[in-house]
Amino acid sequence: MFSIANILTLIGIIVAALIFGFSRKFSRPSFVYDHNILQVKSHPDVVIKYKNKRIDNLSRSRILFFNSGTREIRSEDKPESRPPTISFTEGAKILSYNILKASSESIGFKVNQLNDTTLTLDFLYLNPKDGAVIEVLFDNPDRNFHIAFWAEFIGSRRVKRYRYDFSSKSIDIYSILGYVSGFGIPLFIINSIAMRHLPKMNVVILLTALVFFWYHFVRQLRVVLGYPIPQFARDVFESQ
Repeated sequence: MFSIANILTLIGIIVAALIFGFSRKFSRPSFVYDHNILQVKSHPDVVIKYKNKRIDNLSRSRILFFNSGTREIRSEDKPESRPPTISFTEGAKILSYNILKASSESIGFKVNQLNDTTLTLDFLYLNPKDGAVIEVLFDNPDRNFHIAFWAEFIGSRRVKRYRYDFSSKSIDIYSILGYVSGFGIPLFIINSIAMRHLPKMNVVILLTALVFFWYHFVRQLRVVLGYPIPQFARDVFESQ
């Protein structure tokens, strides 16, 4: 059976792990995007032109680039050989781009076009949750949408990217419930058997299981509760 000392030890380890996990300082470049088809050639009566040239398959993407970490990203952290880039499907042609909103003018956020399919990003610094939302209009003849992001900085974590879709919240909540039921019930059975037949091992089994469960639970919880979109960007995505 568990003693009070064992229970307090487990609680202490879990609390220490939580404090350590949430107090770590890190930077992480992140992209959030959506995509809409504005015009297709299946509607020939609707004509859109760009510099007197007819556009048959006009698409729009809004892209948020920001620092989703807890430590700032500085301009000098960028590798000189390759800035952050946004690349669209091969064969597409960028027609226009615009910064819809930046977290602050002081970050000096800029967008430049490298070629028909690629944009480069530049800034002075990005504090946590700093960034900008970019709107891109492009001609996409084959209608096969694909977008690639690249961003690496000295000392930062790997880039994250995901599509803007709040309907995924329900899926993630069910994932958390799945962890609780699918992992918690077998854990209870295993621990009950260990308490009867291997009383000295039950603490080890439970501790290992709790660490594993905590790791995956927190990953899901961060997606559901911390869907990391700054408020300035959320307003843009939801209002336009």
